[in-house]
Amino acid sequence: GEGHAGPHNGERGDLIVVFKEISHSVYTRSGNDVIITCVISWPQAVLGDEVEVPTLSGKVSFKISPGTEHGKIYRLRGKGLPILNGHRFGDQLIQIHIDTPSSPDRTEKNLIKELYQLYSKKKNIKIKKFTP
Repeated sequence: GEGHAGPHNGERGDLIVVFKEISHSVYTRSGNDVIITCVISWPQAVLGDEVEVPTLSGKVSFKISPGTEHGKIYRLRGKGLPILNGHRFGDQLIQIHIDTPSSPDRTEKNLIKELYQLYSKKKNIKIKKFTP
């Protein structure tokens, strides 16, 4: 009932607005949260690193913990979309993807083979339950 009065002093009408949300090249929306994917190297995942990521309010640095696994999600609190009728913001979620080189050069292959030899001595294979 916030629209103009109807003809002949009729009731006020309703204003209906329909928004069409288009996809963004970097961000995916989930309610008031936004999600991005951050692709890092295997050494960054193992050793940890500090990387710069985009947010809706500009770039920020954040720390990747040593031992980060593929698919881990980090949360930047208050870096998402504004919450309607409030003074708070949603969060930005950062999903980690670990880049595996498809064609390592000779030096990389040799280093990986050395590392493989260290791991194969430990018999470090783990089987876990699948969770989608």
